[in-house]
Amino acid sequence: MTIEELQADYDRLNQRLKPTPNLYRFATERSDCGAPHVELIGDEIHVVTTERGLELSREVYTKKDDFLYSLISLNTFWMGVDHEFRNRIEDQDCRRIIFANQLELLERIDPRYADRRAREIEETLRENPYND
Repeated sequence: MTIEELQADYDRLNQRLKPTPNLYRFATERSDCGAPHVELIGDEIHVVTTERGLELSREVYTKKDDFLYSLISLNTFWMGVDHEFRNRIEDQDCRRIIFANQLELLERIDPRYADRRAREIEETLRENPYND
């Protein structure tokens, strides 16, 4: 596995969501500005966030699919937030629109990702039910 292969897989999944002639990319070099970057260390994929010379976080993945899921899930979450902002319904828990939109987007990318995220959302709602 190489960074280039990961980038190609990431681009391929994002193209299913929003086709563009530009390539979807993730950072592969440290910027020290609080933005994450990806490192390959042996067979592991590390997502490292650094700021002003300090490592703030490091997530380690041993499976490519888990790594791709985490990036795609985060992307679609923020797309759902944007969608909710533009389609807000007063007195309704904003997560209803966010989660519904995110699952719809994930379904277009990979139904397994949508199923996985749906289970995570169910767990979140068990602990923190909608409040509308």
